[in-house]
Amino acid sequence: MNFDLSAAMGTVGVAMLLVAFFMNLLGRMSANSATYLALNSVGAGLAALYALVLWAPPLIVLEGAWAIAAAYKLIKLLLAGPPARPQGRKFKL
Repeated sequence: MNFDLSAAMGTVGVAMLLVAFFMNLLGRMSANSATYLALNSVGAGLAALYALVLWAPPLIVLEGAWAIAAAYKLIKLLLAGPPARPQGRKFKL
């Protein structure tokens, strides 16, 4: 088996997707966290590039759409800034 740079890219991409998936499944990572979205966007992007090298159109579409959707959500999250901290009750003494 000839394991080249493109295969390494695809392997790393799929590994990133699986890490995000299992961490979310186990309750260790929220699907709305920047880490989860970054793992998905970069991982799917790498897998899409590998699919492009292999010329596998169904996988190019799947992984490309996945990467774009995750990147869109990540950018939206980052532009929104940190969530507002809840203000505790104010008691008069």
